[in-house]
Amino acid sequence: MDFRKIGVWAATIFVGLLFLMNGFTKIMQAAAWQERFVTQWGLPAWMVPLTGLAELAGGALILFPRTAMYGGSIIAAVMLGAAGTHLMAGEYANIAVNALFGGLAAFVAWFRCPWRAST
Repeated sequence: MDFRKIGVWAATIFVGLLFLMNGFTKIMQAAAWQERFVTQWGLPAWMVPLTGLAELAGGALILFPRTAMYGGSIIAAVMLGAAGTHLMAGEYANIAVNALFGGLAAFVAWFRCPWRAST
């Protein structure tokens, strides 16, 4: 039993499903998210559907080994932006969550990278 592969698949499925749900929620409840983006964080309203689509794309792409590197990279980039937003808003507790999910996505992207040396 290869525990590394089990761990990578567990992280992949967890992050993939989480971001599919997050992206779907941002798109379906765009008005509520737009109010939060604009009033709480000072971001433009058009970032909500863009963020939702990026989360949906990342969540879908990370689930397949051939595209997991791209999906993980998209999710890690979104989480980096989220961490920066929370930092500027003084919401420091949220940064740990962004780091956790971004780190898991980056781990999957690195593990699935086709030119990574196999070990």
